[in-house]
Amino acid sequence: MNNKDDYATLVATDKWPTKINGIDIEVIKPKFTPDSFALVVRYVPRELDEEFVVNEIQRTIASADRIKRIQYTYQRRSNDYRFDVKDYQEYNSALKFGRIAIGYSWLPITPFFSGNRLTYCTKCWCIGHLRNKCNAAAKCRVCREILTVNASYVCINEPKCGQCNGNHHSLDNQCQVVRDYKRRLKEDVEDAINNGKLYRFKAKKQAPSFEMNEQDFPTLKTVDNHQSRKWNVEQDRTTCQPEKSLEDINNKLSKLIDSNKRVEDKVDQLKADLKTVTLDIQLHQAVLLDIIDTMKDSIQQFIPPLLTANEWYTSRTLNSVLQQWESFGLAPSSNQQENLKILCYNVQGWYTRALEVVDLVYKVQASICVFTEVGERWNTCQLPHFNKFYQKGTNRNGGVCIAVGKHLKAMRIDVNIPNTVIIDITGLSEPVRIIGIYWPTSQQRDLDDILSYVVEGIILTGDFNATVKEWNSPLTDKR
Repeated sequence: MNNKDDYATLVATDKWPTKINGIDIEVIKPKFTPDSFALVVRYVPRELDEEFVVNEIQRTIASADRIKRIQYTYQRRSNDYRFDVKDYQEYNSALKFGRIAIGYSWLPITPFFSGNRLTYCTKCWCIGHLRNKCNAAAKCRVCREILTVNASYVCINEPKCGQCNGNHHSLDNQCQVVRDYKRRLKEDVEDAINNGKLYRFKAKKQAPSFEMNEQDFPTLKTVDNHQSRKWNVEQDRTTCQPEKSLEDINNKLSKLIDSNKRVEDKVDQLKADLKTVTLDIQLHQAVLLDIIDTMKDSIQQFIPPLLTANEWYTSRTLNSVLQQWESFGLAPSSNQQENLKILCYNVQGWYTRALEVVDLVYKVQASICVFTEVGERWNTCQLPHFNKFYQKGTNRNGGVCIAVGKHLKAMRIDVNIPNTVIIDITGLSEPVRIIGIYWPTSQQRDLDDILSYVVEGIILTGDFNATVKEWNSPLTDKR
């Protein structure tokens, strides 16, 4: 085999002989995929679960296998995932397209380049030599107990390193000996390349096919020397080549098709971007309408009516105009009072119902929102013009989040109680304390824990999962 095309062709075909020179043979195809068929999805957001990323990759690339997150020795803001592609056509398509959609992100795809290989023995599982030069007894790969020939052995599944006798596998990157060996190997390889002992393989660029243009070889101008023309002179016959013409037409058509595909991809991307911008504009329009109505009410309540043109021209001096303005005074305080709207809603998973929650908040026009059972992904979608305060629950589906409008002053009370958030609201006619609670049916808790936080002007709200037979529920829970 010379390249990946030959390998893919040989693995995919079933036209193998069953006999050679009258001897029955059996062709066993390799069950693994080489590293040369591996791709890497880069810059995956860390808030996305690994299972979700695996499902997204397999949905786009059906033959993707062995999808694993690449472990780095340093902290990174995003993750990279490596996976093998068994289908060579899908491998080329993904690499040519160069992008893949995962969740709400449009991420790049690059080929995977394997690192330097370790030299280790599969007999004693030590590094630095191979099996054919090992004089030690055969040992188990996990527990490194000696294996006896023609005797059954059951591993105790307690890993033991063959380099440092640590509680990990012999070739695990946790071993300091293995890390030092890799570091020295990398330095030796770099020195060999710099000294000219080793050469990096560089793919040769394929030379483009020759295309003749009329401007490349223009015809020369003929010079008239006023000589008489000779008749009956045999001229070379010029014959057309229809096969060459058809080949040129096919090449031009294929280039045109490729160009159209690129244009279609760009148009689809523009449509997706336009849809996102449209949703953002609709959301901002709803917010602006609410702001305009609020400003209109404020102007009508607090700012006196403007002077008419007649009042302006009848006043002789600026002081008289100001005196007329002061005579109006302020509106009564009773007109300045507004009700405080509080929304309590059991979300049952913020990640899947975020848009529904945002739409409900702006329809109700609530200033304070108490959300229960938000889950671990409570921060995947932002709520504009609100400050959010979150407290995790006893499981991945629980948790309480209180969102307070940015026009209110909110201060959180530190409480180390699961599924409980306490917020103090100031700047109103009187201070208000909000306590949001989520009480799962399987949780045993005592409400006496929050008695020390109960003050005058408190609002206690949340989801208590209370059941009463008078409410047509099968059971009664005194909570």
